[in-house]
Amino acid sequence: MVLAAGYQIYDRSVSILPADEDAGMVEEMNLVEYRPFSPNNKLERLLEKPTLTIEQAYPRLDGATAAYPVYAAMAQALYKGVDGESVLNYVNCSTTSEGYDHLIGGRIDMFFGAEPSLRQLEKAKKQNVDIELTPIAKEAFVFLVNEKNPVDSLTIEEIQDWATATRTWTRRCKKPSRTAVCAPLTARRKWSWPSG
Repeated sequence: MVLAAGYQIYDRSVSILPADEDAGMVEEMNLVEYRPFSPNNKLERLLEKPTLTIEQAYPRLDGATAAYPVYAAMAQALYKGVDGESVLNYVNCSTTSEGYDHLIGGRIDMFFGAEPSLRQLEKAKKQNVDIELTPIAKEAFVFLVNEKNPVDSLTIEEIQDWATATRTWTRRCKKPSRTAVCAPLTARRKWSWPSG
């Protein structure tokens, strides 16, 4: 049995656009900054000593770029006797598609990322590989807010309407002369900030 340690349900058709469509979208991060056991890396540290440590037969990990800081931090906390170079034998980051190929091919033990596609599930079935999905996190909304945005709260209903693109809406703010206009990220609309 093969274990896919983390997955999330994600609408792969979602397009996230920057406020300035000409600026393009940066989807890359510098993985070296998150390499386990590297000095001054950006990985989160546990506040307490872990109750589990792994000193040999280290699980080989791979996953989506967005999940890399999570499983890299896990390896750093749990793997003992590994350094910044030797960890590369056990902790890698490739695309979701390549990661599932590695999992199905037996080159890794755990994959962290979105759930497998139907094609990936069919490929695993053809190779007599059972993939066990274990959710470790759920999706969440993260709002990056311009410091000049006067909106300081949203209701659950407003967020649901915004996220499902059931309507485009305008919300009045504390300052009557200013209005924040929000549009769903799933639609090809620009966010705007009326002057006032």
